[in-house]
Amino acid sequence: MKLHHLLIACLITFNARSPEAWALDQRDATGEYMKTWRQIDAEFGDPQVERLRRYKLILVPGFLSDLVINSGAPGNPCQADKHFDDQMCWLERLAVPYQRITMQADESLSRNAEILEEAIAASEQDVILISHSKGGIDSLEALLNRPAARQKVKGWISIQAPFFGSLLADWALKEGIRPLVQRALREHGKSIESLESMQTLERKAYYRLHKEEIDSLVGELPVLSFSSWKEEEGGGQAYTVFSLLRGLLFQWLGVQNDGMVPLASQVLPGTDFVRIPSLSHDDPVMPQCVDFDRVRFTKTLLSMLLKRLELSGVSAGTSPIAPTETGGGPILQESGLRGP
Repeated sequence: MKLHHLLIACLITFNARSPEAWALDQRDATGEYMKTWRQIDAEFGDPQVERLRRYKLILVPGFLSDLVINSGAPGNPCQADKHFDDQMCWLERLAVPYQRITMQADESLSRNAEILEEAIAASEQDVILISHSKGGIDSLEALLNRPAARQKVKGWISIQAPFFGSLLADWALKEGIRPLVQRALREHGKSIESLESMQTLERKAYYRLHKEEIDSLVGELPVLSFSSWKEEEGGGQAYTVFSLLRGLLFQWLGVQNDGMVPLASQVLPGTDFVRIPSLSHDDPVMPQCVDFDRVRFTKTLLSMLLKRLELSGVSAGTSPIAPTETGGGPILQESGLRGP
């Protein structure tokens, strides 16, 4: 297994529990997502494309994604083997402005927020953010602490973000272990600052410190939190690092997860959320061992976001379509997570 695959698999696997995070009113938009997915070909036509062209879509990959994006020969986004390649190929065909940020995903939140702010500032159009994994944490930092970026961003789709820290990051930063992890990262030109930003106490403290600002942000900005989990495969299924991690999470913590992030940790408090089974952590952004239509996935979420942008007089936390196809219920309770 390549080092960056191992680090990605390990360093954001076990996410912390946050009791106060789930007390906010959240809206389960899974039913809306399922309905939109089924009828997306009829729903997403020329008018939606024209509306989308008014924005620039900025794609924010996750932890150590730059090792994957920068590997091999550069070229055509339609090669579809790196983060967001399927989406970029589709956007290019539609002539929708887009940019995939090459985040220094091992760096501090502040540095990544600066990189993202620069990209947003350079856009001649208003921006829609689509982030994956740790890119969600970097995006949140930029939106909270970079006023110029916040002013220009009109919508945000967060995919499988670990918003409440990593227990394994805590372990990796313990005395005696930290030097080994730091040396492995340094061999690939990476620093340990990203791990520091994902410590359990760090992320909990971050949420408590910024709770009012986060409440204000999600009350003003249309935000969709996409979350997923995948059950254990039966015999004959491909054995992957994700299936191993899912098994460990089920065995040790008893939680539903996508192979890296527990289901409950993937939702920013106060946002509309979607939770879908049978998807591993990287399925929404790059090919894995299952057949998944990333373009249809992206069209579905963008269609939902465009509706929210159109309803300018409705708060970002209100779903235009009632989630009648799935039950609501607290994600925290269903996932088995508990607060400290």
